[in-house]
Amino acid sequence: MAGGSAARPGTLNHSAATPAFSYSQSWWYLASLLSLVIAAVLLYRPLLIDWFGSLLDDPTFAYALWIPPLAAYLSYLKVRALPGSQLPAYLAASHAGYAVMAAGCALLLVGEVSTLLYIARLSFLVVLAGLALTLIGWQGLSLFSFPAGYLLFAVPLPALIYIPLSTRLQMLSSVLAGDSLDWLGVPALREGNIISLPNNQLEVVEACSGIHSLFALLAVATLAGYLLRSRNTQRLLVALSAIPLAILLNAMRITLLGVLSYYVGPGVAVGFAHMTTGLVIFMIGAALIVWVCARKPVAQSWPAAMPDTVSGPSIPRASNRRVSGWLNVAAAAGMLAVAVVVRGNVSFDRPVALRQQLSIFPIKLAGWQGRDVTIPPRQLAVLRASSVLMRDYARGAGTPVTLYVAYFAAQREGTAMHSPMHCIPGGGWEVARQSVLPISAGALGTIDSNKVVFANGESRMMVVLLVHGAGPHRAR
Repeated sequence: MAGGSAARPGTLNHSAATPAFSYSQSWWYLASLLSLVIAAVLLYRPLLIDWFGSLLDDPTFAYALWIPPLAAYLSYLKVRALPGSQLPAYLAASHAGYAVMAAGCALLLVGEVSTLLYIARLSFLVVLAGLALTLIGWQGLSLFSFPAGYLLFAVPLPALIYIPLSTRLQMLSSVLAGDSLDWLGVPALREGNIISLPNNQLEVVEACSGIHSLFALLAVATLAGYLLRSRNTQRLLVALSAIPLAILLNAMRITLLGVLSYYVGPGVAVGFAHMTTGLVIFMIGAALIVWVCARKPVAQSWPAAMPDTVSGPSIPRASNRRVSGWLNVAAAAGMLAVAVVVRGNVSFDRPVALRQQLSIFPIKLAGWQGRDVTIPPRQLAVLRASSVLMRDYARGAGTPVTLYVAYFAAQREGTAMHSPMHCIPGGGWEVARQSVLPISAGALGTIDSNKVVFANGESRMMVVLLVHGAGPHRAR
């Protein structure tokens, strides 16, 4: 009988799976890898700084500041739970990482050209995945699949999704809170997202829509389900349960503020009490999610449930240090070239200043007398416009007409226009009719605008909406 032993099916053959070279013994590979990391940092440095600043300024996504540290800690637990004898199998570098990085850079260009921050930020995660592939390959990346996917919670939703979602949550929370106040015997009249009490008026603004706690509870539920549940179906159900829970808890919060405002005084609904109730409601929601996940022990706790075998098809890996080094240098040069295009020569989102102030628009116009309307600072902060003009024009004793003009120096996501189609319904108005209205504009020819008729009970309001961005005029 021949000596030696054959590998048991399904187990890892460490001698076959060990990478063809050791990274620590190749100064050329390490230097080229360092150049690749530096190029990625230079490419994304402005975006990351802006990203971090936006998370600090926006309470809706402030929770995202904790996502990268949590993902790093989860990755650390994964590595610590991995037997040392299996570590080499997860260091099988793959050339596919360069293609993934190239796709990430292309996505960044798309995000910059379209001025969509969401796409640009998403490209950073793609490039990060490409870097991981060049280091640890597909098998290693699969080991960190959840920590890598959890980073998606750090990417704020695009305004195209966030604003309509916030508006619908405002209305839903207002309806639930209004019905709850009626059920509790508190006299309340709801019009849109405004709840009128005998001694106060509660306005369910964006900050009270529940969208803050919704995203934060989704992140908490996803993490709790992953750590405390063993089956993917259970984890998915736990994550999805955060949606109705956040809506119900926010309605309870508004109801509580309404009750306190009615019985104690209007001052309860603002300031410290307003902020405290929001924090308490979130803590209750997080505690409920953790309790539901932990009340029945899982079959095997995480991260003890680590695979003790590695099987499957061979993983592509870089087998030549010098070739891999040159590929790293080429990838770094490509990233620097993209950085020059994005940050230097192409002005995709450079602010364009107004040639003249909006205030010079005539106060008297063909028999109409205008009167400036002051917009509250809180509303201006939501609009984020570079310049705003709002006037009421009246002719004699006739019905006044409101002129509203907002100019945005940059059309980058987060500073782009806030459509009246999202904010007017918050006052209880609903869209009754909508059509395209051609307007003759002299030398500019005919401009198509949106004609929208809003209804609120028996009342009607007509709005003519014209949006002009880069390119030709068109109704939007």
